[in-house]
Amino acid sequence: MVEGVIALDGRDEILWLNERARAMFRVDDQRGRGRRVLEVIRNTDLHAVVAEARERQADVPARRELRLGEREERIVEVNALPLRLPGGETGVVAVLHDVSELRRLEQVRTEFVANVSHELRTPLTAIQGYVETLLGGAIAEPENAQRFLEIVLRHTERLGRLLGDLADLSNIELGKLALRLAETKLAPIVESVLEITWPRAESGRVALEAHVPDALPPVYADHDRVAQILINLVDNAVKYTPPGGRVSVSAAVVAGPAVEVSVRDSGVGISSADLPRVTERFYRVDKARSRELGGTGLGLAIVKHLVAAHGGNLQLESELGRGTLVRFTLPVATRT
Repeated sequence: MVEGVIALDGRDEILWLNERARAMFRVDDQRGRGRRVLEVIRNTDLHAVVAEARERQADVPARRELRLGEREERIVEVNALPLRLPGGETGVVAVLHDVSELRRLEQVRTEFVANVSHELRTPLTAIQGYVETLLGGAIAEPENAQRFLEIVLRHTERLGRLLGDLADLSNIELGKLALRLAETKLAPIVESVLEITWPRAESGRVALEAHVPDALPPVYADHDRVAQILINLVDNAVKYTPPGGRVSVSAAVVAGPAVEVSVRDSGVGISSADLPRVTERFYRVDKARSRELGGTGLGLAIVKHLVAAHGGNLQLESELGRGTLVRFTLPVATRT
């Protein structure tokens, strides 16, 4: 059975403890049957739900969630009912179901809705405020009207980027992303990505460079999605690199056979505490600066999924004040 089952007699001695229940409470085969449950399983919430079930007359289960484990917490839902035994004795039967993954998904959903609401509210509030100011008379002041409309445009562009990234991420996670896989050369993609990100780099006085060998074999990948991966990575690198810094893109053949693409910057870096979470949706290391620079908080989450969709691996290395290195692999196109 997937569920754990515990049956107790009227003296709280164990009549039955199935293998799943033993695994949940780490009870070995030599312990259990014939012993009091308190001696075998030291969990106060379990004893409380057993006592509650024993007092119930109707067949309505007593329910409770238990939190098990220290290093890796697991959540177990318990449903317990009175067990009528010979001689008028009342025992208890409890069914336990591990709901850890369900609760984790509920938490992810709650955080996602909260994050989307916040990300939408910020530009919408700004747009509403400036439009109301324009309607209140500022439209007749050419200098202010021009400035306010430019701000409104920036916020609508931010909304467009957010909705586009949300749509991409949703399609990827639902498996609706259809990759157009073909033999693809990386050098032209890298060149076009650097052309796209060059204006931001120039305005921030950040140097861009590429090191992609001419002899590099083509990869088996979706041209547009590889460009999307690189745009996200290079744009991020430029945004978080101070003036006078450098961002470089390189590629080399590694075991697999695969091509490993690296994006290295000399930027502000990421702390060891933040590094494992930077590919989560809406996770930002520096929230204020990210919003100021126009980020949606979804770029690295999209990169992670796109790399995985190609069968590649994504790795991040970083130290505060010493820049960041992001590497991902793509399979080499095999010729038949």
